[in-house]
Amino acid sequence: MNLIKASLRGAALALFALNFAAGPTLAQQLPVAVIAVVDFSRVVRDSLAGKSIRSQTDQQQTGYQTEIQEFQNELEKARQELTRQQTIISPEAFNRNRQAYEKRARELQTTVQQRKQELDQRFGQGMRVVEAEVVKVLREFAEERGINLVLNAARGGVVVFAEGVLVITDDVVSRLNERMQAVPLPPPPVKN
Repeated sequence: MNLIKASLRGAALALFALNFAAGPTLAQQLPVAVIAVVDFSRVVRDSLAGKSIRSQTDQQQTGYQTEIQEFQNELEKARQELTRQQTIISPEAFNRNRQAYEKRARELQTTVQQRKQELDQRFGQGMRVVEAEVVKVLREFAEERGINLVLNAARGGVVVFAEGVLVITDDVVSRLNERMQAVPLPPPPVKN
């Protein structure tokens, strides 16, 4: 890791030295930077389309929770019955019933994992649609305003400070909302 940092530091110093040594000739070849700053994740999160995706996902999750709760209630009744039967049926019969109960418990666990995966997948698909549209909007702003560099101010981004006029996040959210108010998610798979 230290070797990588040292290599990157060395490359940055070499680039700085090259730029400094080249003087005006290199600077004359580079375009003037016209910079804009956007909080990409805030655009996606605050847009109508992003909110619609979260709302649909929440509704689907509520449906899944109802399904899972019914399954859990069924399992709890089976567990109670199994406990009751433990002293009144043969060990072989009890063993069969216990194995059947354990199988149902594993099925519940599998169902929960599948539902979570399905929700995550549909949520991700919807958000990728919104993100692709955000990129289109950013390209339009770049063309309209002569911007040749857009920096992402999202958490973990590279921007520490930006003058207010450089920040176009609210403008991007507004334009995105004009274009896309909702992204319909695929319906949940039909239960067997």
